[in-house]
Amino acid sequence: MAKLRVAVLAFLLTVGCRAAQREAGPDVDAQLLQEVRTLRVAVQTMAADVRTVKDQLAERSDEEAPEASSAWPDALWEERGPDTNALAKIKLPDNATKDDVREYVRAIIRASEGQNSFSSDDPQVAMLAKIGPDHVDVLLEAGASVGDGTGGFYLPMAVERLVRPEHCDLVVAALPCNRELASIVVRMGWEREAKDVLIEGLRDSPGSLSAEWLAAVAALRDPTTYEGLVAHFVAHRYERHAVYEAIKDLPGLDVGRAVAEAWQQAKRGDLDEAMDMVPIAAEFGHTDALALAFQVVSDPEAHSYFVQQARRIIFRHTDARGTRGELGQWFKSNKDKLVFDAQTKEFSVPSE
Repeated sequence: MAKLRVAVLAFLLTVGCRAAQREAGPDVDAQLLQEVRTLRVAVQTMAADVRTVKDQLAERSDEEAPEASSAWPDALWEERGPDTNALAKIKLPDNATKDDVREYVRAIIRASEGQNSFSSDDPQVAMLAKIGPDHVDVLLEAGASVGDGTGGFYLPMAVERLVRPEHCDLVVAALPCNRELASIVVRMGWEREAKDVLIEGLRDSPGSLSAEWLAAVAALRDPTTYEGLVAHFVAHRYERHAVYEAIKDLPGLDVGRAVAEAWQQAKRGDLDEAMDMVPIAAEFGHTDALALAFQVVSDPEAHSYFVQQARRIIFRHTDARGTRGELGQWFKSNKDKLVFDAQTKEFSVPSE
């Protein structure tokens, strides 16, 4: 039951992130990145809570377990943000030594453990950034130890505030252990310096790299990476739009083939995954992608989010207009006559 609820939360938050991206455009990418990081850590934390409670229940007698099992899932959903009291007690000494700074960072990480609610506005970011650019190495060391879970959530954001050109070698060296740093590599233009690490990650981590990492690889414009980039694009369940934007203009890459493969994969998933790929697939003339948009807009039980998305796709690629019922009828009457224009990206019905 708890695993199901965690999965549902992940689905809903992801839909919300993508909805915000489509409404607000590329300017919100940085905010969405933080939301995705928050989602990842929240799910990791709740999964850990599930394992802990299961272990506790396993230790109880058979008579006690049923009563306990009916009560514990709701407790996992109590929001636990920053412990401001614990954080207020953590002070960075004046004229701090490197060891003082390490202990200060460790104390912030310890105080952040157990949270399941995170934000880039949480006090930990400013507290960590207080150590200054001279101690970025301490943040990177800590990131290598704790990764991007719970207490480590804030480390890349603090590094991003403090990073300077002279930190390139440090960031690249830390990248294999903390992949969240890929966003810094892209922002600072360090793709060439990180080339070996980026390509090794592409080769060894099929389907699990962030869109930022893949964007960094794409920036290399290295044809030997194209096959791996396409494989990640096809497999990337939640960030296909971002990956598509990174690879669509690569010279010599068959984007049409990549889109066709990703669309076939997306159709095997749920409606959310399929609709996420429809705008891209429709741009490349996939009539069945357009058909799905008309199917959604004609369904009286379809969620308003999907209906609005379907309308935008229909209005972009056809001259069909009208009520939901009229749109459905338009497609029913014309689906076998549609012709796609690769230049205008529009489906039209030839004149009689």
